[in-house]
Amino acid sequence: MRVSQHITISVIASSGAYLLTKSTGLSLSMLISGIFIDLDHIPDYFVNIGKIKFDFKDFIRKCDSYELKKVYLFLHSFELLIILALITYFYRNSILIGITLGLTVHILLDAIFNYGHTFTYFFIYRYMKKFELKTLYRVEEVTTLKNKNK
Repeated sequence: MRVSQHITISVIASSGAYLLTKSTGLSLSMLISGIFIDLDHIPDYFVNIGKIKFDFKDFIRKCDSYELKKVYLFLHSFELLIILALITYFYRNSILIGITLGLTVHILLDAIFNYGHTFTYFFIYRYMKKFELKTLYRVEEVTTLKNKNK
């Protein structure tokens, strides 16, 4: 999903969480984690392009067009969510709950809408596939869809 879509959904979901809980900490942490989890795309960009200079437009284009050869996405993992959910269960802190909810919504939406294979959002699976984008995502579907939309 595009960053703009994650921002919109995070605003809606965290607003709903606020209406239900009246917890500013929970809703703000949900909003922030739902958006800023995508910061883990930045190291992938640098690893793939081999430059030190960051070009925001190029970064967005390459990520949205599935042009990177390797994708590590350290924060996009169900294993991380399980660990975080366990920590949240035992500490029951509203900020931890918000972070867990924000990451969960984000990763689930990515898993559904990002042309990934069934296990793409498991870090262990990405490791087994050597983090190669072409083995983790159905890139041919993305290419076909983009050609239809031209």
